[in-house]
Amino acid sequence: MSFTMSFRTGKDGELVFGERPQYREEFLKKVYGGSLNITAELGEMFTDFISIEGDIATSNHPFIQAAGDTCEGITSDSHFLVQLREYIDLGIENKNFFEESCFMFFLESQNLHLPAMLYTPVIKEGQEDACVEDFVEDNKDMSPLEKMMRGYVAAKDKIYDVPLTTYECETVEDACIASLHFLITHDCNILKCQNCGKYFISARSDTKYCDRISPFNKRTTCKKDGPQRAHKDNVKADELKKAVKLKKNKLYMRTFRNQDNLDLDRYYQCFLNNVKEKQNLLNSGAITTEQFMAWLEEQ
Repeated sequence: MSFTMSFRTGKDGELVFGERPQYREEFLKKVYGGSLNITAELGEMFTDFISIEGDIATSNHPFIQAAGDTCEGITSDSHFLVQLREYIDLGIENKNFFEESCFMFFLESQNLHLPAMLYTPVIKEGQEDACVEDFVEDNKDMSPLEKMMRGYVAAKDKIYDVPLTTYECETVEDACIASLHFLITHDCNILKCQNCGKYFISARSDTKYCDRISPFNKRTTCKKDGPQRAHKDNVKADELKKAVKLKKNKLYMRTFRNQDNLDLDRYYQCFLNNVKEKQNLLNSGAITTEQFMAWLEEQ
């Protein structure tokens, strides 16, 4: 099984995000016997894939369609994907890890390699008959090669557009490596949604939420639902903090007024230890805010 992934991003060297010209030529194509020829946005295709949970091999993702039997048995817990997601998480926290040399070092550490790459020049529309040699004056001392190269340097921005980058792949791992290499070398922002926890690409490096449907509210997106949920969580956290402080003060004053009562002092010290344990359980997700508040009321 063999397939190629080809990418172009931007027109005349410009990125595709924001209000700049939207131009993409990105497709995944089977080389042998395949009718598969999918045009899709690289960032979404890659981040959707590494965000899949469970048995990935049963999904209908383009990577799976292209790789065929080579991805049998692969799950979200497979060693390659676990390591890849950890590397991406590190890169999100520290952009230095997304330098190309760091990425190549990561591949080497995992016994992986970058798929073979091809760069195909793309001639701009209307320049199909142009010749680079026409942009250089005749000079007897120039060899044909020198004239051609000088002509290219002088004419490349006039005749040629952004080149097409093609990776020759055979496995799902190749598809992931090729996608991530292209994203890194083109300074795309790879982020993790603070609402649904899935990966996404954004024009801004400080974007917190993706455009997927929120898993907590099917009627809206993470971009809208995320800030609302974050605000509610902050309000709950403030209420919780005030409730804990109030309870501590009440128990302390009771102990202070009855300094001869050792049982009350022991109870107060026990409460201080228990509230720390409960807060750790709350922070780890083992208990809910409602469960914590109910426990606090019982003290």
